[in-house]
Amino acid sequence: MQLLEAIESISRQRSVETVELALLQTLGQNFSEVEEALLLVEHDGRLWISSHWYAGRLCSSERLELLIDPQRLLVAREALLEGHAREGDNQAWRLATQDTPTQLLLLSGEQLHEDGQRALRSLITIVENFSRLLSEKNRDRLTGLLNRHQLEERILHALALAEDTALNQERRSRQRHPSWLAILDIDHFKQINDNYGHLFGDEVLLLVSRLMIDCFRREDQLFRYGGEEFVILLNDLDAHEVHLVLERFRHQLSEHDFPQLKSLTISIGYTRIGHQGSASAVLGQADQALYWAKQNGRNRLADYAQLLDEGQLQSVPSSSGSIDLF
Repeated sequence: MQLLEAIESISRQRSVETVELALLQTLGQNFSEVEEALLLVEHDGRLWISSHWYAGRLCSSERLELLIDPQRLLVAREALLEGHAREGDNQAWRLATQDTPTQLLLLSGEQLHEDGQRALRSLITIVENFSRLLSEKNRDRLTGLLNRHQLEERILHALALAEDTALNQERRSRQRHPSWLAILDIDHFKQINDNYGHLFGDEVLLLVSRLMIDCFRREDQLFRYGGEEFVILLNDLDAHEVHLVLERFRHQLSEHDFPQLKSLTISIGYTRIGHQGSASAVLGQADQALYWAKQNGRNRLADYAQLLDEGQLQSVPSSSGSIDLF
């Protein structure tokens, strides 16, 4: 692949995550000196590998892998502080991307000649600039959460991951727990807008989004779905864990002191992402569970599978349709 063709490929991506993966692939295919390329994130004071290119293969990890090589750690730590660092066969750049926690690009192999180094710096700048444009497009302007234009792609990725996990579970050293989708709806939000005005309602939405960011994990994906509804994609949790996590947020929000409001509560419907076949089917299941929660007292959680088992709901059929965004 020629470099200009690679840049064209990068520009066709719809999310910052896929742009970063395209960057790794471009480096591996166009820079013969590069033996290995890694994307790193910093979490809890340690550096983790999120994706890597090696021996002609691009890999995106299901779960972060700890970076332990001392030479690579030294270069990566210096790059976090200085922006760029080089030591021996390793060099690293701090990336200015906004939509993912990726913070570093680390390359191993022969040192690039001057023209190659200049081309690499230009490529990184292109990726950073394009990532900023995507971030502005993919973020809700009020809350800063992801908007629904990214939702279908993320759900389809989770569906593909669930299928791959089911096919290859026996070969994995660690059992991977499923992904889940939850729809959250602020109870009686129309009354808030009617009584206090839409500007006040926007402040409530902003506060709720801040509580979500504080409560959920960095790897959980938070969306403003529209109006007073939010969507969360949670990965690698068992049924008990996802219930605890969502119940914790429901409780924290109900206990939070919102200015001028006596109380604020939220209803949540959620479903496991597995073999639904389409993003719309996944959303349909969570929405049915949410509707049940709203009709049965509000301020509560509802698990789609549990409601099915209890005969409270009828099954939502799988389909191949896309999400209706308008």
